[in-house]
Formats: sequence, structure tokens, C-alpha cells
Amino acid sequence: MEVEIDLEAIEALKLDLTVQQIVKAIVGTPKIKVKEKNVEIQGDRTINITPPDNSRENMYFSMQQLRNSLPGVIVTGIPSVIRGVISK
Repeated sequence: MEVEIDLEAIEALKLDLTVQQIVKAIVGTPKIKVKEKNVEIQGDRTINITPPDNSRENMYFSMQQLRNSLPGVIVTGIPSVIRGVISK
């Protein structure tokens, strides 16, 4: 699975993130079950992720689980916080 990072959006939101930090967050998420050897950085904005179970019978289900789990990865911030309010 190839994930392309939108660096312009990250910069517009003034987030101090790198592709390496995103990879570390993906590997550190226990629900995804991906090891460092399964994640490869290609270029400056592309991450290539291979599913941990790449047998022919389970490849489709591993890719679906990976695709559904990636949007829930918390890259930066406090995981238990759902919403924050900033007042002056």
C-alpha cells in the first residue's frame, strides 16, 4: 500500500511533522500490527507499507484492515483528547 503525504497541507496547518515521525506513529500503533521492516519511505512524501501477513489467502483482508486502520493513527498530540478549545 502506498501512502502519499500532503506536505503542503501539513505546512498550512503549521504542524511540525516529518515523514519519519509519521512512520514512527504508524509502527507504534498496536492496532495496525506493522513492523518497521514492513514500512519503507520512498522519496520525500511517499510511504510504502506492506501488510504483515502477505500470504495469498490473507493478503486482501490484511490490506483492507490496514486501509481502514490508517486514518485512525494519532501522529501527534495527546491520544486521549478528542476536542480542544483555545480561548484568549
